[in-house]
Amino acid sequence: MPLTGSLLKRFVMSAGPTEIPPQFLYWAGLTMLAAVLQRHVWFDQTGWGRIYPNLYTILIGPGASGKGQAINFANMYVHSAVTTKALPLKVLRGRVTFAAIYDAMRVSNDGGSQPLWLISPELSNAFGRKDVAKEVVTTLTDIYESHAYTPYTKYTKVDGAITLKEPCITWLAGSTKEGFNDVIDMNDVGNGFTGRVALITGGYAPVRVPERDKGLFNAALEHIIMGLVYAGQHFQGEMHFSNEAQAAYNQWYLQRPPVYDDMLQPGWHRLPVTVQKLSMIHQISQQVFAPENDEWQYMPAPVLRLAIRDAEALLRFAGEFMDYFTAAQSNPLMTKMIAYLKPRGECFETELFLRFKEVEAALVLGRLITIGVAEKRLIRHRGTERIVVTWRREGEPALEQFQRQGADTRDEGPSPEEF
Repeated sequence: MPLTGSLLKRFVMSAGPTEIPPQFLYWAGLTMLAAVLQRHVWFDQTGWGRIYPNLYTILIGPGASGKGQAINFANMYVHSAVTTKALPLKVLRGRVTFAAIYDAMRVSNDGGSQPLWLISPELSNAFGRKDVAKEVVTTLTDIYESHAYTPYTKYTKVDGAITLKEPCITWLAGSTKEGFNDVIDMNDVGNGFTGRVALITGGYAPVRVPERDKGLFNAALEHIIMGLVYAGQHFQGEMHFSNEAQAAYNQWYLQRPPVYDDMLQPGWHRLPVTVQKLSMIHQISQQVFAPENDEWQYMPAPVLRLAIRDAEALLRFAGEFMDYFTAAQSNPLMTKMIAYLKPRGECFETELFLRFKEVEAALVLGRLITIGVAEKRLIRHRGTERIVVTWRREGEPALEQFQRQGADTRDEGPSPEEF
Protein backbone atom coordinates (compact mmCIF):
# COMPACT_ATOMS: atom_id res chain seq x y z
CA MET A 1 0.00 0.00 0.00
CA PRO A 2 1.69 3.24 -1.10
CA LEU A 3 1.98 6.08 1.39
CA THR A 4 0.21 9.20 0.13
CA GLY A 5 -1.22 12.40 1.47
CA SER A 6 -0.11 14.54 4.37
CA LEU A 7 2.67 13.71 6.80
CA LEU A 8 0.08 13.01 9.51
CA LYS A 9 -1.80 10.60 7.28
CA ARG A 10 1.41 8.78 6.33
CA PHE A 11 2.34 8.48 10.00
CA VAL A 12 -0.99 6.84 10.84
CA MET A 13 -0.82 4.59 7.77
CA SER A 14 2.72 3.47 8.62
CA ALA A 15 1.40 1.70 11.72
CA GLY A 16 -0.52 -0.65 9.43
CA PRO A 17 -3.35 -2.79 10.83
CA THR A 18 -3.07 -2.37 14.59
CA GLU A 19 -4.93 -2.74 17.84
CA ILE A 20 -3.96 0.77 18.88
CA PRO A 21 -7.13 2.93 19.04
CA PRO A 22 -7.14 5.19 15.96
CA GLN A 23 -7.64 8.31 18.08
CA PHE A 24 -4.47 7.49 20.05
CA LEU A 25 -2.42 7.22 16.86
CA TYR A 26 -3.98 10.33 15.36
CA TRP A 27 -3.34 12.57 18.36
CA ALA A 28 0.11 11.10 18.94
CA GLY A 29 0.87 12.09 15.35
CA LEU A 30 -0.47 15.63 15.80
CA THR A 31 1.59 16.03 18.97
CA MET A 32 4.69 14.62 17.27
CA LEU A 33 4.35 17.23 14.52
CA ALA A 34 3.86 19.98 17.10
CA ALA A 35 7.13 18.93 18.74
CA VAL A 36 9.25 19.19 15.60
CA LEU A 37 7.73 22.56 14.62
CA GLN A 38 8.97 23.95 17.95
CA ARG A 39 8.98 27.78 17.86
CA HIS A 40 9.74 27.97 14.15
CA VAL A 41 6.19 28.92 13.19
CA TRP A 42 3.65 30.95 15.11
CA PHE A 43 0.29 32.64 14.92
CA ASP A 44 -0.33 36.14 16.27
CA GLN A 45 -3.70 37.85 15.88
CA THR A 46 -3.08 40.36 18.66
CA GLY A 47 0.38 41.68 17.81
CA TRP A 48 1.64 41.09 21.34
CA GLY A 49 1.44 37.34 21.94
CA ARG A 50 2.76 34.63 19.65
CA ILE A 51 0.90 31.31 19.71
CA TYR A 52 3.21 28.37 19.01
CA PRO A 53 1.87 25.00 17.81
CA ASN A 54 2.94 23.07 20.91
CA LEU A 55 0.35 20.71 22.44
CA TYR A 56 -0.21 18.87 25.71
CA THR A 57 -1.83 15.50 24.98
CA ILE A 58 -2.77 12.78 27.46
CA LEU A 59 -4.02 9.44 26.13
CA ILE A 60 -6.40 7.95 28.69
CA GLY A 61 -7.42 4.30 28.68
CA PRO A 62 -7.15 1.03 30.59
CA GLY A 63 -3.87 -0.81 30.93
CA ALA A 64 -2.54 -2.38 27.71
CA SER A 65 -5.05 -0.49 25.56
CA GLY A 66 -2.36 0.93 23.26
CA LYS A 67 -1.49 4.22 24.97
CA GLY A 68 2.17 3.34 25.40
CA GLN A 69 2.41 1.87 21.92
CA ALA A 70 1.09 5.06 20.33
CA ILE A 71 3.46 7.19 22.43
CA ASN A 72 6.47 5.00 21.68
CA PHE A 73 5.59 4.91 17.97
CA ALA A 74 5.56 8.71 17.76
CA ASN A 75 8.64 9.04 19.94
CA MET A 76 10.55 6.54 17.81
CA TYR A 77 10.17 8.82 14.78
CA VAL A 78 11.12 11.94 16.76
CA HIS A 79 14.08 10.21 18.40
CA SER A 80 15.33 9.04 15.01
CA ALA A 81 15.00 12.52 13.55
CA VAL A 82 16.93 13.99 16.49
CA THR A 83 19.72 11.40 16.68
CA THR A 84 20.29 10.45 13.05
CA LYS A 85 19.34 13.66 11.24
CA ALA A 86 20.48 16.18 13.84
CA LEU A 87 17.05 17.76 14.29
CA PRO A 88 17.66 20.17 17.21
CA LEU A 89 15.14 19.17 19.86
CA LYS A 90 15.63 18.20 23.49
CA VAL A 91 13.86 15.00 24.58
CA LEU A 92 12.99 14.26 28.21
CA ARG A 93 11.52 10.95 29.30
CA GLY A 94 11.19 9.48 32.79
CA ARG A 95 10.58 11.01 36.22
CA VAL A 96 9.48 14.62 35.78
CA THR A 97 10.20 17.46 38.20
CA PHE A 98 10.45 21.20 37.70
CA ALA A 99 14.22 20.94 38.13
CA ALA A 100 14.40 18.27 35.41
CA ILE A 101 12.36 20.42 33.02
CA TYR A 102 14.47 23.49 33.75
CA ASP A 103 17.78 21.68 33.35
CA ALA A 104 16.64 20.09 30.08
CA MET A 105 15.49 23.39 28.54
CA ARG A 106 18.13 25.85 29.77
CA VAL A 107 20.93 26.60 27.32
CA SER A 108 22.41 29.78 28.84
CA ASN A 109 22.61 31.53 32.19
CA ASP A 110 20.55 34.47 30.96
CA GLY A 111 17.47 32.27 30.54
CA GLY A 112 17.90 31.13 26.97
CA SER A 113 15.94 27.93 26.41
CA GLN A 114 15.49 25.18 23.84
CA PRO A 115 12.15 23.52 22.98
CA LEU A 116 11.37 20.32 24.87
CA TRP A 117 9.66 17.08 23.77
CA LEU A 118 8.34 15.64 27.04
CA ILE A 119 7.34 11.97 27.05
CA SER A 120 5.40 10.35 29.92
CA PRO A 121 4.09 6.89 28.94
CA GLU A 122 2.56 6.51 32.42
CA LEU A 123 1.55 9.74 34.12
CA SER A 124 1.57 8.53 37.71
CA ASN A 125 5.05 6.99 37.33
CA ALA A 126 6.41 10.17 35.75
CA PHE A 127 5.15 12.52 38.46
CA GLY A 128 5.51 10.36 41.54
CA ARG A 129 4.52 12.14 44.75
CA LYS A 130 1.48 14.40 44.85
CA ASP A 131 3.48 17.47 45.89
CA VAL A 132 5.89 16.96 42.97
CA ALA A 133 2.95 16.53 40.61
CA LYS A 134 1.39 19.77 41.86
CA GLU A 135 4.58 21.75 41.15
CA VAL A 136 4.98 20.25 37.67
CA VAL A 137 1.32 20.76 36.77
CA THR A 138 1.53 24.40 37.87
CA THR A 139 4.69 24.90 35.80
CA LEU A 140 3.20 23.26 32.71
CA THR A 141 0.06 25.37 33.05
CA ASP A 142 2.11 28.58 33.19
CA ILE A 143 4.44 27.63 30.32
CA TYR A 144 1.79 26.37 27.88
CA GLU A 145 1.54 29.67 26.04
CA SER A 146 5.05 31.12 26.16
CA HIS A 147 5.18 34.67 24.89
CA ALA A 148 8.10 36.16 23.01
CA TYR A 149 8.06 39.33 25.09
CA THR A 150 7.79 38.06 28.66
CA PRO A 151 10.25 35.49 30.07
CA TYR A 152 8.89 32.83 32.42
CA THR A 153 10.25 33.32 35.94
CA LYS A 154 9.89 30.99 38.89
CA TYR A 155 11.22 31.69 42.38
CA THR A 156 12.82 28.84 44.31
CA LYS A 157 14.23 28.63 47.83
CA VAL A 158 17.60 27.30 46.69
CA ASP A 159 18.35 29.13 43.43
CA GLY A 160 16.19 32.24 43.79
CA ALA A 161 14.71 33.53 40.53
CA ILE A 162 14.92 31.07 37.64
CA THR A 163 14.14 32.44 34.18
CA LEU A 164 13.35 30.78 30.87
CA LYS A 165 12.93 32.86 27.73
CA GLU A 166 10.19 31.65 25.39
CA PRO A 167 9.88 28.19 26.97
CA CYS A 168 8.16 25.79 24.58
CA ILE A 169 7.11 22.32 25.74
CA THR A 170 5.25 19.70 23.73
CA TRP A 171 4.01 16.93 25.99
CA LEU A 172 2.69 13.47 25.12
CA ALA A 173 1.56 11.33 28.04
CA GLY A 174 -0.51 8.26 28.81
CA SER A 175 -2.59 7.35 31.84
CA THR A 176 -5.31 5.13 33.15
CA LYS A 177 -8.34 6.94 34.51
CA GLU A 178 -7.30 5.98 38.02
CA GLY A 179 -3.73 7.17 37.46
CA PHE A 180 -4.99 10.52 36.21
CA ASN A 181 -7.03 10.94 39.39
CA ASP A 182 -3.92 10.21 41.47
CA VAL A 183 -2.04 13.09 39.84
CA ILE A 184 -4.66 15.72 38.94
CA ASP A 185 -7.16 17.15 41.41
CA MET A 186 -10.13 19.49 41.27
CA ASN A 187 -7.96 22.59 41.80
CA ASP A 188 -6.08 21.79 38.60
CA VAL A 189 -9.39 21.85 36.73
CA GLY A 190 -10.35 25.18 38.28
CA ASN A 191 -6.90 26.64 37.57
CA GLY A 192 -7.12 25.82 33.88
CA PHE A 193 -4.70 22.91 33.49
CA THR A 194 -7.25 20.58 31.89
CA GLY A 195 -8.34 23.39 29.57
CA ARG A 196 -4.84 23.29 28.09
CA VAL A 197 -4.66 19.51 27.68
CA ALA A 198 -6.05 17.29 24.94
CA LEU A 199 -7.64 14.45 26.92
CA ILE A 200 -8.01 11.58 24.45
CA THR A 201 -9.96 8.59 25.73
CA GLY A 202 -9.92 5.09 24.29
CA GLY A 203 -10.43 1.44 25.15
CA TYR A 204 -9.53 -2.03 23.99
CA ALA A 205 -9.64 -2.73 20.25
CA PRO A 206 -12.65 -4.82 19.13
CA VAL A 207 -10.38 -6.88 16.83
CA ARG A 208 -7.08 -8.67 17.24
CA VAL A 209 -4.10 -8.22 14.91
CA PRO A 210 -1.67 -11.13 15.46
CA GLU A 211 0.90 -9.94 12.91
CA ARG A 212 2.12 -6.45 12.07
CA ASP A 213 3.00 -5.29 8.56
CA LYS A 214 6.75 -4.78 9.00
CA GLY A 215 7.26 -4.21 5.30
CA LEU A 216 4.99 -1.17 5.32
CA PHE A 217 6.72 0.22 8.40
CA ASN A 218 10.23 -0.34 7.02
CA ALA A 219 9.26 1.34 3.75
CA ALA A 220 7.82 4.31 5.65
CA LEU A 221 10.50 4.77 8.29
CA GLU A 222 13.08 6.86 6.42
CA HIS A 223 10.34 8.59 4.44
CA ILE A 224 8.58 9.92 7.55
CA ILE A 225 11.79 10.77 9.41
CA MET A 226 12.90 12.93 6.48
CA GLY A 227 9.44 14.52 6.44
CA LEU A 228 9.76 15.44 10.12
CA VAL A 229 13.21 16.91 9.59
CA TYR A 230 11.95 18.91 6.62
CA ALA A 231 8.99 20.17 8.65
CA GLY A 232 11.28 21.17 11.51
CA GLN A 233 13.86 22.96 9.37
CA HIS A 234 12.15 24.33 6.26
CA PHE A 235 9.13 26.19 7.63
CA GLN A 236 9.99 29.40 9.47
CA GLY A 237 7.86 32.44 10.22
CA GLU A 238 4.46 33.78 11.10
CA MET A 239 1.37 31.98 9.77
CA HIS A 240 -2.00 33.51 8.89
CA PHE A 241 -5.48 32.48 7.86
CA SER A 242 -6.38 33.12 4.24
CA ASN A 243 -9.15 35.68 3.73
CA GLU A 244 -11.72 32.90 3.30
CA ALA A 245 -10.43 31.03 6.34
CA GLN A 246 -10.42 34.21 8.46
CA ALA A 247 -14.05 34.87 7.56
CA ALA A 248 -14.94 31.27 8.43
CA TYR A 249 -13.01 31.50 11.70
CA ASN A 250 -14.80 34.72 12.67
CA GLN A 251 -18.17 33.13 11.96
CA TRP A 252 -17.32 30.02 13.97
CA TYR A 253 -15.99 32.11 16.85
CA LEU A 254 -19.17 34.16 17.10
CA GLN A 255 -21.63 31.32 16.58
CA ARG A 256 -20.11 28.40 18.48
CA PRO A 257 -22.60 27.19 21.09
CA PRO A 258 -21.71 27.89 24.73
CA VAL A 259 -21.20 25.23 27.38
CA TYR A 260 -22.77 25.49 30.82
CA ASP A 261 -20.67 22.90 32.63
CA ASP A 262 -18.11 24.63 34.85
CA MET A 263 -15.74 21.71 34.34
CA LEU A 264 -15.64 22.43 30.61
CA GLN A 265 -15.53 26.22 30.73
CA PRO A 266 -11.69 26.49 30.68
CA GLY A 267 -11.46 24.23 27.62
CA TRP A 268 -14.30 26.04 25.82
CA HIS A 269 -12.73 29.46 26.35
CA ARG A 270 -9.34 28.18 25.16
CA LEU A 271 -10.83 26.53 22.08
CA PRO A 272 -9.87 29.41 19.73
CA VAL A 273 -6.19 29.04 20.71
CA THR A 274 -6.46 25.28 20.18
CA VAL A 275 -7.93 25.86 16.71
CA GLN A 276 -5.05 28.19 15.86
CA LYS A 277 -2.48 25.64 17.00
CA LEU A 278 -4.13 22.75 15.15
CA SER A 279 -4.47 24.85 12.00
CA MET A 280 -0.72 25.41 11.91
CA ILE A 281 0.00 21.72 12.46
CA HIS A 282 -2.43 20.58 9.75
CA GLN A 283 -1.12 23.14 7.30
CA ILE A 284 2.51 22.08 7.71
CA SER A 285 1.48 18.42 7.61
CA GLN A 286 -0.11 18.99 4.22
CA GLN A 287 2.76 21.09 2.88
CA VAL A 288 5.66 18.70 3.65
CA PHE A 289 5.11 16.44 0.64
CA ALA A 290 3.29 18.99 -1.52
CA PRO A 291 4.93 20.90 -4.37
CA GLU A 292 6.94 23.94 -3.24
CA ASN A 293 4.51 26.64 -2.22
CA ASP A 294 5.60 30.22 -1.54
CA GLU A 295 2.30 30.92 0.24
CA TRP A 296 2.45 28.07 2.75
CA GLN A 297 2.05 30.60 5.59
CA TYR A 298 -1.57 31.22 4.56
CA MET A 299 -3.83 28.51 5.98
CA PRO A 300 -6.88 27.87 3.78
CA ALA A 301 -10.45 27.20 4.86
CA PRO A 302 -10.24 23.36 4.51
CA VAL A 303 -7.32 23.31 6.95
CA LEU A 304 -9.29 25.49 9.36
CA ARG A 305 -12.24 23.09 9.14
CA LEU A 306 -9.97 20.18 10.10
CA ALA A 307 -8.69 22.15 13.08
CA ILE A 308 -12.21 23.10 14.22
CA ARG A 309 -13.35 19.49 13.89
CA ASP A 310 -10.45 18.26 16.02
CA ALA A 311 -10.82 21.02 18.63
CA GLU A 312 -14.55 20.39 19.06
CA ALA A 313 -13.83 16.66 19.35
CA LEU A 314 -11.52 17.51 22.26
CA LEU A 315 -14.41 19.19 24.04
CA ARG A 316 -16.52 16.06 23.62
CA PHE A 317 -13.69 13.85 24.88
CA ALA A 318 -13.26 16.15 27.89
CA GLY A 319 -16.97 16.12 28.67
CA GLU A 320 -17.12 12.34 28.67
CA PHE A 321 -14.03 11.97 30.82
CA MET A 322 -14.94 14.75 33.25
CA ASP A 323 -18.12 12.90 34.22
CA TYR A 324 -15.95 10.07 35.48
CA PHE A 325 -13.31 12.41 36.92
CA THR A 326 -15.84 14.43 38.89
CA ALA A 327 -17.48 11.32 40.31
CA ALA A 328 -14.11 9.90 41.35
CA GLN A 329 -12.66 13.15 42.70
CA SER A 330 -15.61 14.80 44.32
CA ASN A 331 -17.77 12.01 45.76
CA PRO A 332 -16.85 12.90 49.39
CA LEU A 333 -17.34 16.64 48.84
CA MET A 334 -20.45 16.09 46.74
CA THR A 335 -21.93 13.95 49.50
CA LYS A 336 -21.26 16.67 52.07
CA MET A 337 -22.69 19.43 49.86
CA ILE A 338 -25.81 17.39 49.16
CA ALA A 339 -26.21 16.68 52.88
CA TYR A 340 -26.02 20.44 53.52
CA LEU A 341 -28.24 21.67 50.68
CA LYS A 342 -30.92 19.00 50.36
CA PRO A 343 -32.51 19.33 53.84
CA ARG A 344 -32.50 23.13 53.57
CA GLY A 345 -34.00 23.21 50.09
CA GLU A 346 -31.99 26.31 49.24
CA CYS A 347 -29.14 28.49 50.51
CA PHE A 348 -26.94 31.32 49.36
CA GLU A 349 -24.10 30.29 47.05
CA THR A 350 -21.67 32.10 49.36
CA GLU A 351 -22.73 29.79 52.21
CA LEU A 352 -21.46 26.79 50.23
CA PHE A 353 -18.24 28.58 49.33
CA LEU A 354 -17.60 29.56 52.95
CA ARG A 355 -18.41 26.11 54.32
CA PHE A 356 -16.43 24.23 51.67
CA LYS A 357 -13.36 25.16 49.61
CA GLU A 358 -14.57 27.65 47.02
CA VAL A 359 -12.85 26.23 43.92
CA GLU A 360 -13.89 22.64 44.59
CA ALA A 361 -17.36 23.68 45.74
CA ALA A 362 -17.92 25.73 42.57
CA LEU A 363 -16.96 22.78 40.36
CA VAL A 364 -19.10 20.29 42.28
CA LEU A 365 -22.01 22.74 42.26
CA GLY A 366 -21.60 23.10 38.50
CA ARG A 367 -21.81 19.32 38.19
CA LEU A 368 -24.97 19.19 40.35
CA ILE A 369 -26.54 21.85 38.13
CA THR A 370 -25.55 19.93 34.98
CA ILE A 371 -27.07 16.74 36.41
CA GLY A 372 -30.27 18.71 37.06
CA VAL A 373 -30.52 18.37 40.82
CA ALA A 374 -29.65 21.99 41.62
CA GLU A 375 -30.21 25.40 40.07
CA LYS A 376 -29.06 28.96 40.69
CA ARG A 377 -31.06 32.19 40.55
CA LEU A 378 -30.27 35.84 41.25
CA ILE A 379 -32.28 37.71 43.92
CA ARG A 380 -32.08 41.05 45.69
CA HIS A 381 -31.39 40.63 49.41
CA ARG A 382 -31.09 43.63 51.73
CA GLY A 383 -30.35 45.93 48.84
CA THR A 384 -27.70 43.72 47.23
CA GLU A 385 -27.82 41.02 44.59
CA ARG A 386 -27.23 37.49 45.88
CA ILE A 387 -27.17 34.08 44.20
CA VAL A 388 -29.45 31.45 45.70
CA VAL A 389 -28.88 27.73 45.10
CA THR A 390 -32.04 25.60 45.11
CA TRP A 391 -32.35 21.84 45.42
CA ARG A 392 -34.48 20.22 42.65
CA ARG A 393 -36.11 16.96 43.77
CA GLU A 394 -37.07 16.12 40.20
CA GLY A 395 -33.38 15.74 39.40
CA GLU A 396 -32.72 13.13 42.09
CA PRO A 397 -33.10 10.08 39.77
CA ALA A 398 -30.38 11.47 37.49
CA LEU A 399 -28.17 12.11 40.52
CA GLU A 400 -28.63 8.54 41.72
CA GLN A 401 -27.64 7.21 38.31
CA PHE A 402 -24.58 9.46 38.23
CA GLN A 403 -23.47 8.37 41.70
CA ARG A 404 -24.11 4.72 40.97
CA GLN A 405 -22.26 4.32 37.72
CA GLY A 406 -20.67 7.63 36.72
CA ALA A 407 -20.00 7.80 33.00
CA ASP A 408 -17.74 5.56 30.96
CA THR A 409 -15.49 7.15 28.39
CA ARG A 410 -16.08 5.97 24.86
CA ASP A 411 -13.76 3.61 23.09
CA GLU A 412 -13.79 5.33 19.72
CA GLY A 413 -12.61 8.82 19.00
CA PRO A 414 -12.96 10.94 15.91
CA SER A 415 -11.89 8.90 12.90
CA PRO A 416 -10.64 11.52 10.45
CA GLU A 417 -11.74 11.03 6.87
CA GLU A 418 -9.03 13.36 5.68
CA PHE A 419 -5.74 14.62 7.05
